[in-house]
Amino acid sequence: MDDAVTVFKALSDRTRARIVAMLLDQGETCVCILARVLGMPECSVSRHLAVLRAAGMVCARRQRTWMYYRMANPKTRLRKELWKCLRTCSGEDPQVRRDRERVQRLNCGNLERRQR
Repeated sequence: MDDAVTVFKALSDRTRARIVAMLLDQGETCVCILARVLGMPECSVSRHLAVLRAAGMVCARRQRTWMYYRMANPKTRLRKELWKCLRTCSGEDPQVRRDRERVQRLNCGNLERRQR
């Protein structure tokens, strides 16, 4: 039951739920893309990602100055089924659909070159 509480507590924030939906949909994604889609500063997005990371929901890797996040492999049946459900059902949410469209218009490589 502790795992369920941990996961649902992490997902109880709308921003974190949007991040999870994007990662499930897009796979590994740069923080710069997440921040642009969410319309938030990277430091705020990083704080939300830290909560998801502490809950064991996301993994990170650094490439030069950029951090990339992806969903962690689900180690429990609850997480496996929840990831599947979220992947399938989150597309019904209008905000998630807008986020998906916005992600497709952005190109992290161009952002990296502009910010150097």
